Amino acid sequence: MKVQGLDKLLSLTATKRFGYSGQFGDGSFGYTQFGDANPWQGIYQRRHRKYGTIFVRERHYWPRNPQTVPQQAWRAVFTASRQSWAALAPEVQQRYNERARRLGLPGYALYQREYLIAHG
Repeated sequence: MKVQGLDKLLSLTATKRFGYSGQFGDGSFGYTQFGDANPWQGIYQRRHRKYGTIFVRERHYWPRNPQTVPQQAWRAVFTASRQSWAALAPEVQQRYNERARRLGLPGYALYQREYLIAHG
């Protein structure tokens, strides 16, 4: 839903979750309940388009973490990639950093990408 008019005026600084949690943009007001009764409750985003910036309010949601077997398997692969990166010699890590610099990535991100492709 595109935010317009009064809603836009009241939500200019809301850049993160805005709802039950008590957050409003980057600040927190302690324990408050903005919740369901508030017509401005939701997740606000600032989206940059070729014709300008628009503000969008999405419905508030609580993320789920079902912890399924495939999800746990991928978490194990991610953990193994981090441990294998830490076990690499500094010279090998430096070579990854040099290769990744051309792609605009840190060396660890390039290594992790290659690791996940090889072990996925």
